[in-house]
Amino acid sequence: MINRAGAESAGIRSPGLPEGARTRQRQARAPRRCGGGLEATKHPRGHPSMSQPRQSRALVIVNTDFCSSDGNAVPGTRRGARREAERLSKTLSRLNYQVELMHNKTAKEIEELYQQGRCPPASPEPPPHLPPAPGRLPRPAPGTPGGDAGRQRHGRVVAECGREHGDYFVSIISSHGEQGVIFGCDWEPVKLTRVFQILSSKECPALTKIPKIFFIQACRGGEFDQGVVVECDSGEPEPDGFSDYLSIPPQTAVMFACSPGYVAFLNICGSMFLQALLKALEGEERHLALNRLMTRVNGEVAFHCQARGAYQGCKEMPCFVTNLLQEVFPFAAPVTEGADGV
Repeated sequence: MINRAGAESAGIRSPGLPEGARTRQRQARAPRRCGGGLEATKHPRGHPSMSQPRQSRALVIVNTDFCSSDGNAVPGTRRGARREAERLSKTLSRLNYQVELMHNKTAKEIEELYQQGRCPPASPEPPPHLPPAPGRLPRPAPGTPGGDAGRQRHGRVVAECGREHGDYFVSIISSHGEQGVIFGCDWEPVKLTRVFQILSSKECPALTKIPKIFFIQACRGGEFDQGVVVECDSGEPEPDGFSDYLSIPPQTAVMFACSPGYVAFLNICGSMFLQALLKALEGEERHLALNRLMTRVNGEVAFHCQARGAYQGCKEMPCFVTNLLQEVFPFAAPVTEGADGV
């Protein structure tokens, strides 16, 4: 990570402060407490082809405040990120998504949100000569009434592999990052490849046929995009960036805020990338197939967003990769009015 102390935050139509910009080290500041709470929304809506469709699921993770266990300096508060995440949650809830908004989660907690609650193997039946103890009911199976509630009574968060899903699963992660990783609020890295693999058909069979869509708002390096034209055949991709693409499992699409090696921008109004995504989801573009919607987001950021202040003129170029096997329309249904989200 390069040092970007003293960066100014401003933007033209969209924000312009690099996600990796660091504040000056404050030795006297008391360490912040890592970890966060859960905010959930459940709002049904109509559907063009089904009268009462199952709700799809969306998980939104936003880290705004960071601390380090070894006492090293960490970036300051990501101002504007939480408000942006709340607006995204409200928008998704109006599109028939059951949304969970998670704020300031450590690296371990982020992975557990996807991994913990994985459907356990079925418990063996008691032998015929050993009936259940008097006064005790058999343990309900996962997915039946009382199954998930039972896990929650033991203090466990039921995560994506242990949940019922509708037609799609969408996850938005907004945090600091580097190539191939995002950071928890404890400044520990989380490998994105690990997140993708947790929800793969091999590790989570329940999601095998469900399209999984990720939007990642985070830096992927320390370079600044000056907006130069890049020829498609000008060179080979960097091994680290290309390996990320190869690790994305089938039925998965991932869209990044910026190209490999570059910074992503954020200021108090939000980020270039997620503001463009919001514009698409709140407009007619939401009716497009996912790959076309992502292309529209690319164009919005590339042509209409640039930084100001200390980073005057710097640009950002989102990119996406998909292993989906068919066209999908995850945001195409009519909006449910009155679904306020979080």
